[in-house]
Amino acid sequence: MLPKRALVSNYTKFQRIKEYALLTCAIACLRNSESDFQVYLSISSIYLSIYLSIYLSIYLPFRLSFTRLEKKFLQSKLLKNECHQFFLHFFYNRCQASFPYCFFLVSLSVTYIDSFFLSCFLSFFVFFLFSFFFFAGIFFLSFFLSFFLSFFSVLLNLFSIFFLSLLYIFLSFFFLCSFFYFSYYTLSSFLYLSFFMCLSFRLSFSVHSLFSISLYFILFLRSSSLFLSSFFLSFFLSFFLI
Repeated sequence: MLPKRALVSNYTKFQRIKEYALLTCAIACLRNSESDFQVYLSISSIYLSIYLSIYLSIYLPFRLSFTRLEKKFLQSKLLKNECHQFFLHFFYNRCQASFPYCFFLVSLSVTYIDSFFLSCFLSFFVFFLFSFFFFAGIFFLSFFLSFFLSFFSVLLNLFSIFFLSLLYIFLSFFFLCSFFYFSYYTLSSFLYLSFFMCLSFRLSFSVHSLFSISLYFILFLRSSSLFLSSFFLSFFLSFFLI
């Protein structure tokens, strides 16, 4: 079930909008004379129409869609944990409670400085859009950077294993050839050398294959854990910063 603060009706919301508009008119009436009251009343009506249009076009569909999503999540078995429900309710109540007060503060600042109405209103929206896209960009940039870094680390591990295998084969050939060269003139050790060469090649390839598989698996686990940790860290940072 949703909390009581999240189940406020639309009638209460419009009552709050009307109270905000009357309060802005009252503040404009208190700080100015009666001749300027009509000007501030028209300005507050403009703010009220903008507020209603934004509320009906942006906030109300967002609230309804988020309510459906929240009900689906809570009905599913994914969010049976109380911690997840707490974070979801906290995010919902935060969005729901902060959205009208932000516009109320903007309307108050604009009634206080009526000559800079458009600049204040546009600056607020530019700041809001910039902060949203900035933190969203940080989140996606960190996600893609962690993905590409993990991908390149896996490729680097593959190349390192390949060059390590080549180096190991070259060293085995070198030592075996040198041993064969130094013991070439001893006819009694010819059978021993052939047996040693077959045994050493078999052991070297089997040990190296096991070593390369285990090393690749360890490095892959390390890169995937780094990728997952950076992804969740960027997600929680972007969630709390937004």
